[in-house]
Amino acid sequence: DISRYQKHRLKGVLASTCNKEIGLLSVAINYANSEWDWGLSNPCQGKRLPEPSGKTVFLTRGDATSLIKAVDRQAPHLVDLIDLAVQTGCRRKELLELEWDRIDWQKNEIILEAKHTKSAKARKVPISPSARSVLIRRASARSEYCPSTPWVFFHLRRTRNTEIGDRIKDVKTAMRSACRRAGLKGVTFHTLRHTFASWLGQMSGVEALTIRDLLGHSSVTMTDRYMHSDQADLHDA
Repeated sequence: DISRYQKHRLKGVLASTCNKEIGLLSVAINYANSEWDWGLSNPCQGKRLPEPSGKTVFLTRGDATSLIKAVDRQAPHLVDLIDLAVQTGCRRKELLELEWDRIDWQKNEIILEAKHTKSAKARKVPISPSARSVLIRRASARSEYCPSTPWVFFHLRRTRNTEIGDRIKDVKTAMRSACRRAGLKGVTFHTLRHTFASWLGQMSGVEALTIRDLLGHSSVTMTDRYMHSDQADLHDA
């Protein structure tokens, strides 16, 4: 049944999508066994399809400039969001959920607690002078339009007597439109994270270990567990 389902799905989706679907069934079976003692066999085991590695996409500085210029005037916040993502390597969710009280202006750091990161590990992201300029622009927008909002990236929701700065939930549509106008194919918001790493590694010669700590990646090797960059080195990078 699993093999037949895979053959059927591969006519319309990628192997990675099929693996996610089979993986979901596998998780459900394992849950039923561990929580309800059903004692089911798991036919999903050993059925993972090989996935092509594909080409890692990152932007040149010219591409990044073109992308920012292509942002629709109705989404001015996207300019700052793209700029800050390239300058910090933060994930989209980490930036969209960023609150003002987690910006340390004195130490020039963005504070990400465990609940804010994908890896559930806290980290402090250094703020470069360029990133600081972006945050100053956001602070000016906040002061002008909605001083009470806790969110760095917000949109205004008008009520009868006041305007409320709600958190921006997503930028997929605006990002897709900007990429199309800029003529950039295969680019998503996550590409900006690859761009941050590529600019540091390939163009600036920053060591992979430092880039790993800046991005907040984890490793299962024992060496990686004990090797960490000094915070001062992260700021230098």
